[in-house]
Amino acid sequence: MRLRLALLLAGGTVAVMGCLGVGLTDGGPPSIIITSPAGPTVSGNVEFAADAVDDVAVIKVIFSVGNQVLLEDTASPWTTQWNTVPGSNGPVTIKAQAFDAVGNSGTATRLVTVSNIPN
Repeated sequence: MRLRLALLLAGGTVAVMGCLGVGLTDGGPPSIIITSPAGPTVSGNVEFAADAVDDVAVIKVIFSVGNQVLLEDTASPWTTQWNTVPGSNGPVTIKAQAFDAVGNSGTATRLVTVSNIPN
C-alpha cells in the first residue's frame, strides 16, 4: 500500500509532499474458540457461536456440522443457529474456522452428541 501526503494550497492548487510505502504484516492465522454450545449434549435449536481474533482482522467464520457448512458469517458477533432435529442422534464434530484478510485460517472443533427425543 502506498500513502501520499498532499496539501491543498490557496487557489485550489494541490502540492504532493511525498509518498510512503506501507505494508501490513500478518503475524499468522486467527485464533478461534467455540463458545457455544458449551455442553457435550445438544438437542433442538442450538446457538453455535465462536470468538475469533487476529493481529490484523478476522474477515469471516465458517460454521460446520460434520461435513456440512451451516453458515459463512462475515460480521462479528460470530454466531448462528443450528437446528439439530433433522439430523441423526449420536456424536458429531462441530467446527468453526476463522479466516483473515490474507487467507490464513484457524480452526476449532468440538465433539458433541445430538440427543433428540423422537415424536
